[in-house]
Amino acid sequence: MSASSLLLRGLFAVLATALVLGGAPSTTTNGTEALAVAASNDSLIWG
Repeated sequence: MSASSLLLRGLFAVLATALVLGGAPSTTTNGTEALAVAASNDSLIWG
């Protein structure tokens, strides 16, 4: 997989998670928080 493809997949995952969380698709605050939540499998989301 190319680096650009991986980057696009990662960015899409961050934005999708931010939208699921109900936040604006910001690449700064909400994007970072969404990535952290997705990486930690937060129990608040996954139950």
